[in-house]
Amino acid sequence: MKYFLTFDGAPHPPFTNRILDILKEQQVHATFFVEGHRIQGNETLLKRIIDEGHGLGNHTYSHKVLTEMDSDEAIYEVERCNQELDKACGQVVRAFRPPWGKIDAEVSEKLAAKGYVLCCWNASVKDFEAPSAEVLAERMFHCLANYRVVVLHDHVSIVPEALKMVIPRLKTAGVSFERVEDYLPKMNGR
Repeated sequence: MKYFLTFDGAPHPPFTNRILDILKEQQVHATFFVEGHRIQGNETLLKRIIDEGHGLGNHTYSHKVLTEMDSDEAIYEVERCNQELDKACGQVVRAFRPPWGKIDAEVSEKLAAKGYVLCCWNASVKDFEAPSAEVLAERMFHCLANYRVVVLHDHVSIVPEALKMVIPRLKTAGVSFERVEDYLPKMNGR
């Protein structure tokens, strides 16, 4: 059974570093959806994400709601994030996740024509509302029955501790952890 841990809003030191430590210790991979305005000053952290085998995704430059702007501005938000990723770490990513999952058909179609692949989630464990790491770990474990792509936020302080609790349980249950981009359709031979 494949499971996808995804983190929105990266990078957020020191939380991202704690998450990376746990993922390394547990030998699992994840995908970090990056906000472009967080890149400058965090290039070393982005490089660590890549060097440790994790994936990067695009979460727009400024994390604005794309449905509240015109299509050209929305596309610019995505492309600007990719420009910053390319400058910082030589990565141009195709995996794209709109803030709050909100995107209209026109923007979605235009981004697809440019090679972006919409990568939403099907399990929101509401980490930002969980009262404790234990509760969050239970939410993550129980969503496994029906869902595979979990959205977390790397700035929520209880996420690292919840990961320490739930990853071993999920592995014992036969789960393997994958990167989203490894399952994107190939384009231009890549």
